[in-house]
Amino acid sequence: MKSYISKDYKNVIKRLICTVSIAMCSLLYAGLNANRGVVHDVSTRVDAAIPFNKFFIIPYIIWYGYVGFYLFYFAVYDGEKFFNLLWGIVSGMLFCCVIFYFYPTGVKRPELQGNDIFTKLVRLIYSNDNPYNCCPSIHVLDSVLIAAYVNRDSHPTLKTKIISTIISILIILSTMFVKQHYFIDAVAGAALAYFIYAAFNYDEIIAKVTEKRVPYLEAEEKR
Repeated sequence: MKSYISKDYKNVIKRLICTVSIAMCSLLYAGLNANRGVVHDVSTRVDAAIPFNKFFIIPYIIWYGYVGFYLFYFAVYDGEKFFNLLWGIVSGMLFCCVIFYFYPTGVKRPELQGNDIFTKLVRLIYSNDNPYNCCPSIHVLDSVLIAAYVNRDSHPTLKTKIISTIISILIILSTMFVKQHYFIDAVAGAALAYFIYAAFNYDEIIAKVTEKRVPYLEAEEKR
């Protein structure tokens, strides 16, 4: 990685500066993250079956490092994928904010008991993030989007891709186990992530489908 940075450090720095756009979107989210009167409840039976689990606060917090690490990774190794990922995250956050404005949702949180490190971390998250505007889940959106880019990239090893996928899954589960999101929030976040990935990588997807389709058609013609 050092060799990549030393050869192209100016472009890497320029790319990383562009991540300020995520911080700007976060300010917009913060402005909407409040009780503005009507709060819709999108909870389901699935949520009732999911118990609160304070230990899942660890993967929930790991999300911050997961996003930051892979933005840096793509900024160094692949400028095109970096910008596809970055603008995918930004456009996803902006789309979520539009939904938050017109259809605000909320999550019922449990009363926290205990004073251990995990409970303290949950309290910290609760105190800095109001239980409003949860659908779609931005945590899930970013995690699925990053996992998709990592799995489609040629640089990471299979082991790295598996680890990335596991982290992404744990982050998704954590949003529900620490009662930051409902099941519908997670589904909506994942669906939005796949839609955005397809939109930003349309040509690549069509090329892959065509590549697989042509041999099949040729085989059919020979029959």
